[in-house]
Amino acid sequence: MGTPLRVLIVEDSEDDTILAVRELQGGGYDPTFVRVETADAFSTALQQQDWDAIICDYALPQFSAPEALSLLQESALDLPFIIVSGVIGEETAVAAMKAGAHDYIMKDNLSRLVPAIQRELREAEVRRQHRQAQAALRESEQRYRVLVETMGDGLISVDRSGALIYVNDAFCTMLGYPRNELVGKPLVELCDDANKAILQAQLAELLSQGRQVEYELYYTAQSGRQLPVLSTAMSLYDAEGEITGSFAVIKDITERKEAQQRSAHLNSLLRAISCIHQLILKQPDPQGLLRGACECILRTRDYLWAWMMLRDEEGGVVAAYQSGVGESFAAFCEACEQEPLPYCLQTALRDPQTQVIEEVGAACGDCPLVSITPASTRIVTPLVHEGRFYGLLVVATTDGVASAEEQALFSDVAGDIAFALRMIEMDKKRQQAERRLRETTAELARSNVELEEFAYIASHDLKEPLRIVATAAQLLARQYQDQLDEDADELITSAVDGAKRMERLISDLLAYSRAGRADKDLEGVDCGLVVDEVCRSLAATIDEAGAQVTRDELPTVTANAAQMNQLFQNLIGNAIKFRADSPLRVHVSATREDDYWVFAVADNGMGIDPEYQDHIFTLFQRLDRQAGGSGTGAGLAICKKIVERYGGEIWVESAPGEGATFYFALPIKQQTND
Repeated sequence: MGTPLRVLIVEDSEDDTILAVRELQGGGYDPTFVRVETADAFSTALQQQDWDAIICDYALPQFSAPEALSLLQESALDLPFIIVSGVIGEETAVAAMKAGAHDYIMKDNLSRLVPAIQRELREAEVRRQHRQAQAALRESEQRYRVLVETMGDGLISVDRSGALIYVNDAFCTMLGYPRNELVGKPLVELCDDANKAILQAQLAELLSQGRQVEYELYYTAQSGRQLPVLSTAMSLYDAEGEITGSFAVIKDITERKEAQQRSAHLNSLLRAISCIHQLILKQPDPQGLLRGACECILRTRDYLWAWMMLRDEEGGVVAAYQSGVGESFAAFCEACEQEPLPYCLQTALRDPQTQVIEEVGAACGDCPLVSITPASTRIVTPLVHEGRFYGLLVVATTDGVASAEEQALFSDVAGDIAFALRMIEMDKKRQQAERRLRETTAELARSNVELEEFAYIASHDLKEPLRIVATAAQLLARQYQDQLDEDADELITSAVDGAKRMERLISDLLAYSRAGRADKDLEGVDCGLVVDEVCRSLAATIDEAGAQVTRDELPTVTANAAQMNQLFQNLIGNAIKFRADSPLRVHVSATREDDYWVFAVADNGMGIDPEYQDHIFTLFQRLDRQAGGSGTGAGLAICKKIVERYGGEIWVESAPGEGATFYFALPIKQQTND
């Protein structure tokens, strides 16, 4: 067996074609070929099949090698094109080669054909690999450019002189310079004098020793702002291994520096506020939170006194506690509910920031607390969270000094306390909501039970009187049919049909009410056996419809066997009912998706119009209106109730004329067997 070779032969002579094919066979090939003689046939063959090579006679009655070569080039296919001719001259052959032909062979020297084919196939493969390599290189370069230009960190490259030769968008954005002002600029000019020395030393090491270094420094942005950065730089080499420059990743560490400064500040305050934080975590009562916070504050430093007060949105005092104030605090609380308000409260309502009152006697006037410590300085801190004013924290210092650190301390503590108050408030609301939800859920459960009981009793009790009405109507029909006038016969027929339909509706209502009642008798139900049983019970209907019902292996689920039987019977019965003119095929399958078994009942029936798909699972919404049937519209509603009883979901995917697939998913956590 030779090497397979697909050859398109442009030749008007069948004998010459056979000679060329035999030559290929003799050279170790197993050629598959098509012979064409016209331009249309040649173009069609190029489009319909993949070829390894083209052998073309130079001149045909209706076609020529130059025309074929032109068509091949227009198709953008890279195929060996070899001219085989008996009359071509040297000048013509050279012109054909210049036009793109790969070789020319005289028909009286076909021994050159196989070597030419082998050579051109090798060269075509080399060209193909070259194109693939170029495409891969272009793709790699594009990915690199996208990565470099879109990454969040700055990227720069400098030459041996230290001048910038490349910067990405992120670096330009960091410093606020356009790219054209940075490229060509010495990198050290972006630093102040203190950082120039650091940068020059690092660049010298990179350009002389060749290594990777990481260092922090500050660049000066166009705005004048000092930008702290972390620079990770490495040397760049040429093909001979000589250092040509360096490349660096520049990371803006402004946030890190700020975090370090905040951390140092917070560490100095940690001991003072740790006890209050513990209190916030453990104290669920606002009064207890105020009392404990005041006591913690007095222990932090030798303060004269501290008090906290909570006010509601109407301005009334909700809760208050003091440590060190004494009996005057009661009079102060009364003043906080009257006009004009004490100065400290007015100050807090105007500005939510921590403030210091140094001239207490002049500022606070006749406040009841002035006489206690007239020479002290007051630190006034509002309790504010997300713009809401909860109350006030006021502390009196002993030495008349309120440092910035102390003010920051009280701002942090007040914010945390306000947040804790908000959480306490939200927790109370949550508890109230949960209590109301439990009450509503219990009431809804009772209502649902009563509603199901009502539907069950009503449908059950209505069947007997309706049976009497139906029987009487049927007796009238049998005894007086055709004995009265046409209107009477029509009325009797309507009464009989109405009674039958009402009986079906009541039966379906009874079945629907029962679908949610069976809370016991759950067992492992083999869905495959259930489908087989349904097919046996529907055997007559299946045979009459000429249908074929098949199934895959189905899992065992924990459910009520009768309800699973009803579920599959309704879905398969619907598929039979809404069949199309073609032979009906119904298939039942199941797949596992995460924690659910997803069942599918698929058919090739008439399908379901989109306007019905949102309503078919609603009780007494008749799917068969579009088919002119007489169903009550309860079957799919019962299916939905059964599936949802087990915590599942049911839906349909369909289009008119394309069949329908009903899916329902049951949680596997209820299953006894995977």
